[in-house]
Amino acid sequence: MGTICIKAPEVIFKGDCEVFLMTKPHRLKLFHELKRVTKVVRIDKATVGDGKVLVDGTLLKNVEYKRQDGVIGAVDFTIPFGCCVDTPGALPGDWVEIEDARVVLEEEFSGIPPRELVDKVDIFEKFWEKVCIRVDFKVLRNVQVTVNTVEPSICP
Repeated sequence: MGTICIKAPEVIFKGDCEVFLMTKPHRLKLFHELKRVTKVVRIDKATVGDGKVLVDGTLLKNVEYKRQDGVIGAVDFTIPFGCCVDTPGALPGDWVEIEDARVVLEEEFSGIPPRELVDKVDIFEKFWEKVCIRVDFKVLRNVQVTVNTVEPSICP
């Protein structure tokens, strides 16, 4: 029987942050109806400092709409966001593992106010929304651990 020293990640802090975004009105070519809006939250970077974690991300949004003439259009938007969280015990050199990043609440507004009325059908030119994004994460640090080995070894 012997002992070995290994490095293993230890969870220093587990937390989350919520970010509120109120997007500026997006100009769409005069649209009559929103067909579908899809959103994906992408985390671009997470940085650990003395007792803080800084998370940078992007909300990727695709908007499909229908114009008065029946033509279907689509447009993509990228909306950056960030959050800073107190993380007691975190130090430079630790790292962040993102567990989940998602839109948890949203409210969409389209065409406020209507630009004009054509053949009694509202035609809009703007689309805006409020979005709440939640990011769940943990801060990790490598620690050295002494392990007693038993013969025969079961490790390959």
